[in-house]
Amino acid sequence: MAITVNRSFKTRLFSVSLWLFGSLLPLSAQLLWKVSGQNLSHASYLFGTIHIVPEDRFIVWPAVDSAFRNSRLLVMELDIDMSASEMIQAARQMSLPAGRSLADYMPPASYAAMRAYCLDSLGWKNKKFKRCARMKPFYFSSLVLSEQLGKVSGYEQYFSKQAKRLKMPVRALETLQEQLDAVDAISVIEQASMLGESLHAGKKEFDSMLGLYLNRDLIALGNLMKEEGAGVDGFTETMLTKRNQNWMLQLKALLPEQALFIAVGAGHLPGAEGLIELLRKEGFTVEPIW
Repeated sequence: MAITVNRSFKTRLFSVSLWLFGSLLPLSAQLLWKVSGQNLSHASYLFGTIHIVPEDRFIVWPAVDSAFRNSRLLVMELDIDMSASEMIQAARQMSLPAGRSLADYMPPASYAAMRAYCLDSLGWKNKKFKRCARMKPFYFSSLVLSEQLGKVSGYEQYFSKQAKRLKMPVRALETLQEQLDAVDAISVIEQASMLGESLHAGKKEFDSMLGLYLNRDLIALGNLMKEEGAGVDGFTETMLTKRNQNWMLQLKALLPEQALFIAVGAGHLPGAEGLIELLRKEGFTVEPIW
């Protein structure tokens, strides 16, 4: 899924957000990359996604669709088809400790302002607010942004659906539990400190980020995220660097076997520890396509 600091906390959605900083990419950087070399008999593709998009702005470019159809295995961060037991476990881990709510982690004034916003601006009933206030701040923030956006789509959902239609197998790079654990590496106290400041600014900042994404302007997007992104101790190491390294162990084994379409949060692509450079360090040729 792909998460920043303070007022932009709500742009850090679904594990993954578009954390781009210190980019090593050329000015022609794009969202879709061709992976070849290393005596591969076939090309694979690496596509940077954004995990949530308003329905009326969702687009799948022809070049991306063509690369997908020329692949034989869809590789994503997570298999979104979860079992009932996985969903129940996820709900538990997304919740605060028993008997606790966001009121226990936020200054009274911030909590009151947040409650007023949800009831007045989002039209929530008090019963719904009380139920949602038992969620950890990260997931509460994600829920609020989703409701601010209205009907949404996502690239993971799109590709998963298309893979089923084409009978293309799907491979997940990590488990749901691993994603939940990565979020839990950010303390609830720190999550809560960022939540109150992000309620009003989050939608505007998300719109700016989405515009850059849809224009495929990774350089400007990287500058935006770099400007807003200093401050969470260990976040980059936990949410990006370690995950990228773990994913590379799997990709190295999968790439020689068949043509892959790798769809992961765009924030995992650039930088010295991004997937583009990690693939190149392993001897693969990685070229921008779109």
